[in-house]
Amino acid sequence: AYEITYGDWSSDVCSSDLAGLNMSVPLHYIARNLWTRRLTTLLTATGLTLVVFVFATVLMMDEGLKRTLVTTGEIDNVVIIRKGSETEIQSIIGRDQAGVIEMHPAIAVDGKGVRQVSKECVVLISLTRLNDSKPSNVVIRGTTPVGLALRPQVRVKEGRLFRAGTSEIVVGASIASRFANAGVGGVLRFAQRDWTVVGVFDAGGSGFDSEVWGDAEQLMQAFRRPVYSAIVARLATSDAVPPLDPPGECSGSHGFRVGCRSSGSVMPRMPNSGVLVLATDRKSTRLNSSHRT
Repeated sequence: AYEITYGDWSSDVCSSDLAGLNMSVPLHYIARNLWTRRLTTLLTATGLTLVVFVFATVLMMDEGLKRTLVTTGEIDNVVIIRKGSETEIQSIIGRDQAGVIEMHPAIAVDGKGVRQVSKECVVLISLTRLNDSKPSNVVIRGTTPVGLALRPQVRVKEGRLFRAGTSEIVVGASIASRFANAGVGGVLRFAQRDWTVVGVFDAGGSGFDSEVWGDAEQLMQAFRRPVYSAIVARLATSDAVPPLDPPGECSGSHGFRVGCRSSGSVMPRMPNSGVLVLATDRKSTRLNSSHRT
């Protein structure tokens, strides 16, 4: 064994003598030190655990929100709302404005000549929850047969779809399991009318699972709303869009403004207008979710 003191370090002991000396700290010393400072050790381990837990929770919430929101859309669909509105519920689109949008050349037309446009009414109501009999907010969406076709992720899992011109509704899978009288054959009362549930649909975990759908015109009459909330449309290919020269000019008097962008670029919202963006990397168009009123 070597006994080394400060005074004789340089004179009596050379480096070759220390070559075989084990300078590592024994494991039992580390364990004993942690036990001696057990309170500090516990607090440090708890803090690290909480940091990891919070970080993992935020990542899970982010992934869940992305899945819920992204799956509600389609690559060739656009949602048009009024300028200044942040959601469909806040938006108002008059029937004359809806007609202008419906006839825009960028809107797709199917093989039967039907324009792929769904003029919809979105309202927030309160229904009674099944577990605690307390009221909770639910989104009511008035849509059309074209609107159903524009959302291929929606599948009827029980019952059937509602018939146009009737007081029939279909509910999302989440609504059917959480609210009273929301199953097939049940009757929900809102907007001073009784609505019969004729079907339950599954939207693949998207936000539509928490909505109630019915005929747009019937719901607008019941809620006494003479205007639409939003318009969902499918865009035609770029070949169907007339040439626009120069980009950035207004298209007629319809309030649309046109611009081009390349893949990966960001097109800011243009003031006092909607934005029609022609993609340069694929044969499709993009219509921003605003329309000048």
